[in-house]
Amino acid sequence: MFSAGIGSIIERSFLPHITCVKMTRDNKYLCACDSGMDQVRIYSFDSVTGKLKMKDMIHCDQDSEPRYIKFHRNGKFAYISHEAGCKIDVYSYNNDKGNPVFEKIGSYSTINDEYKTTGSITCAMKFSADHKYLMSSVAGSNSVSIFSVDDKTGELERLLHLPVSGDYPKDVSFFPDSHHIVSLNHESNTMSFFTLNLDKNIIVLNGPFVKVPSGNCVIIKKL
Repeated sequence: MFSAGIGSIIERSFLPHITCVKMTRDNKYLCACDSGMDQVRIYSFDSVTGKLKMKDMIHCDQDSEPRYIKFHRNGKFAYISHEAGCKIDVYSYNNDKGNPVFEKIGSYSTINDEYKTTGSITCAMKFSADHKYLMSSVAGSNSVSIFSVDDKTGELERLLHLPVSGDYPKDVSFFPDSHHIVSLNHESNTMSFFTLNLDKNIIVLNGPFVKVPSGNCVIIKKL
């Protein structure tokens, strides 16, 4: 069981548990994160018959619990967040004559060293609209980390790791201008809003909290 500070997060499961399913940007393969088995399964997808065929598997670190997989808009890089591992692994991706090829580029912590033994877990992972930044939220430390994204190499650089003024930030999102963010805090039943200053690499609380009972997901749509 995780230690105090992360609210009602459930006990670790060692059975298959699919937490996220995404297509590669070329629509060739379906990728399924299995947090219970610490792997990401890769399937070919036949759009005519609707059938899936197992093609490959990304083996993640033991007990890391891969939660989400997202692809950069250029289609060349995959980002896998690990709930218990509190990190984001980056892979290059290409389709080699009908075979998916994923090669690991690097691994990036979503927390500072002082939180590594406090039972923190990684929750959300979101790109900014222009895919220049990647944000991850962490329960336990109740914080967000924001990374810059190199669209040529896929590598990340962490710009900040700061608190969100709420308990268990189950989801986060950038506003379309990439200068504001919102944290959906499941245990404190609030949304907290921040102005993002990337010149100083800080976030500043902006406006009052909004009450949201046990929120799970936030999506911002530009009108």
